Amino acid sequence: MSNPKTQRVLVKFDHPVQLADKVLDEVSMRRMLVGDVIDHPLDGINDVKGEARLIAALCGVNPEDIRLLDFADYGKLQDVLLSFRGISRA
Repeated sequence: MSNPKTQRVLVKFDHPVQLADKVLDEVSMRRMLVGDVIDHPLDGINDVKGEARLIAALCGVNPEDIRLLDFADYGKLQDVLLSFRGISRA
């Protein structure tokens, strides 16, 4: 059986973000576990704050860094998150 924590998707940003110590131009998002959803619960389908916290945890970045992303790049992360659940936006 494969380990979800080792299955990752690299997401490259079209609009990199300048952080204090580096440029954030890509992240590697790992598959989520039930524990991730328990630790970062979503309060409904429109809970962008909760979703951003979950995405930050899966990418190993600070939630504040996610807030700085261009919304198109955030959409790429949302697409990967949905794909982990077997859902496509199309």
